[in-house]
Amino acid sequence: MRAKYTALRAWFKRWLRIAKAVATDTRLPWPVRWLFRAALAIKCIPLPDFGIDEVLLLVGVALLAGPYRGVWTQIREETR
Repeated sequence: MRAKYTALRAWFKRWLRIAKAVATDTRLPWPVRWLFRAALAIKCIPLPDFGIDEVLLLVGVALLAGPYRGVWTQIREETR
């Protein structure tokens, strides 16, 4: 049971590092970084947001999967 929590904790820490890197990496243009920052900030606010943060994250992920795929791969590799 403890191994499960250790693996989950490592996975969570890795994705937090990736989220921070995507929100701050200067290889991505500022509108894409702003999109991720806004989505993460809205996620932290304990108010009903009506799904705005999910929409922003989906648009950001679509951009990372499309035109910025190379930068996304580099960021993921650097955070390992």
